[in-house]
Amino acid sequence: MSMLNENYGPLPFVASNELSVFSILDTGTGTVKSYVFDPSDLDGEVALFDEFSLAN
Repeated sequence: MSMLNENYGPLPFVASNELSVFSILDTGTGTVKSYVFDPSDLDGEVALFDEFSLAN
């Protein structure tokens, strides 16, 4: 699974019909983490691709 596009640098979104994305909000820290995985590869890894904080 390649998360890079040859025309752009790393971006905080996934534009794909083949990959799935989910986000987790940690209410204790106010952090949102977004992950991507390839559902066609059951042994593949889940990769963190974006993280940001909602707390000041």
